[in-house]
Amino acid sequence: MGEVNQTIEQLLHLQVDQFRQIILLPQGKFREFLASSSKDKTEILRTLFGTQLYQRWADRLNQDLKQLEQQQTEATTKMLTLRRQLAVVDDEQPLTAWQTAVAARITAMQAEQTQRQAKLQTIQALVTKWTQQVQAWEKWQQHHEQLEKISQEIKALRLQEPAMKAQQTTIKLLEWVQQQSSY
Repeated sequence: MGEVNQTIEQLLHLQVDQFRQIILLPQGKFREFLASSSKDKTEILRTLFGTQLYQRWADRLNQDLKQLEQQQTEATTKMLTLRRQLAVVDDEQPLTAWQTAVAARITAMQAEQTQRQAKLQTIQALVTKWTQQVQAWEKWQQHHEQLEKISQEIKALRLQEPAMKAQQTTIKLLEWVQQQSSY
């Protein structure tokens, strides 16, 4: 039985629980699903399988990424501006004190930049991970749509089964008549 399940999973690219969810869709949702557009189907499947959370996470991570990129740009601009401003020697401050202040400010800004860069890399990795999961979901959805088409074709063929049986009976009868007439 395990080999059968494994073979079915390989063919359908669905696990047992996923298959049951698809086959056992609530009747109202199934009708709604069949009648809806591709965009609406995505939303229905997202609702049925509870993937809204992943979409919200991906959206939030994209927002955080944009915000961090903006902060990084602002920090870089600010650091360059401060360097230009600090390059002017203040006549009232001794040179060694000025150099110490500039070095401390640069060190603090570099540390801030390093922290933001690390956070940016972390968020970029998360965005990549969630993007891959969304792509996997979209691929699954395509397989599901193919499965739906195949199911519809099977239903159509089953509806033709009585006509095919009647044709088969007619063929046998005609073959019998042909055999009888050749004697």
